[in-house]
Amino acid sequence: MGERSTPQPRPQQPRLMTPRILHTIRQSSDGTIRFGFSLNRSKQPVAVNGIE
Repeated sequence: MGERSTPQPRPQQPRLMTPRILHTIRQSSDGTIRFGFSLNRSKQPVAVNGIE
C-alpha cells in the first residue's frame, strides 16, 4: 500500500545533478564512423578519444 517502486534506481547519480548527454552517430563519405557527444546544457561538442 505505502510502497513506492522506482523503475531504475541510480544511487550514484542523483536525478537533479544528472546532465543529459546527446549523442549522434554519423558515417562519413569515406566510410569512417564518427561519434558525436554533446551536453544538453551547453550545446557544445565533447571530445571523445580525440575526435570531436
